[in-house]
Amino acid sequence: MPFCNFRFFCLLFGLVVTFTQVLGQKANSLDDLQVLEGDQRQLLWNHLTSQCDRLDRQRAERLAKALKSPAALKQHLTKLRDDYRDILGSFPKKQPLNAKVTGKLDGSSYRVEKVLFESLPNHHVTALLYLPANGEGPWPGVLFACGHSANGKAYPPYQTACALLAQNGFVVLSYDPISQGERTQLPKAARYGTTTHTLLNHGAQLTGRSVVWYSAWDGIRSIDYLLSRPEVDHSKPVGMTGTSGGGTQTTFLMALD
Repeated sequence: MPFCNFRFFCLLFGLVVTFTQVLGQKANSLDDLQVLEGDQRQLLWNHLTSQCDRLDRQRAERLAKALKSPAALKQHLTKLRDDYRDILGSFPKKQPLNAKVTGKLDGSSYRVEKVLFESLPNHHVTALLYLPANGEGPWPGVLFACGHSANGKAYPPYQTACALLAQNGFVVLSYDPISQGERTQLPKAARYGTTTHTLLNHGAQLTGRSVVWYSAWDGIRSIDYLLSRPEVDHSKPVGMTGTSGGGTQTTFLMALD
């Protein structure tokens, strides 16, 4: 056997023996190899919750100071609204709604008009206007914000709520939220409604806006449409109600009122 081949054989044999010995050793446990203290699976969660706790304490301190006098509370509310508007971003100049009624449904105690309008140019909102069938107007107006139902304004419990309001002397506008009802944008997304809003928000943020911005503007323009109707009593404030995601939309608009 040539000398070089013998050396190679010895080296290979040594590596095999060493590798076999290494395989025979017990692997170190996760705790032995851990670089950081604590459960690494909880590090990010613990960090974020600690930040939330800190911000919550700061909020409680500011609120306690604000409640010491009416003047302090007014100043506190003004700052909150200013901060909210700053985070949300400015709204554009209002353009014509270009509203149209595409159909009607007549009932014994209330009637429904199918409405289409533009909250932004070429940004269409589908809605239903519920009107009392009996009595003489004008009547108080109510904006009904839908929760995260895939069929939006057509969700039966929302129809019932709007019908009851109309039967009791209110003019009610129920509109489809973004990517719900007739405004579908991501039809194959799982957990329709909440998931689509999350996904659409990523795209909106690339333009410096958010789904909240679009939702709030849709609500503002929906109120404008409601007030454009002669059946609505302008001497009384417009009410707003909603459950789940509709309650969230109501909160968004309350802070902008």
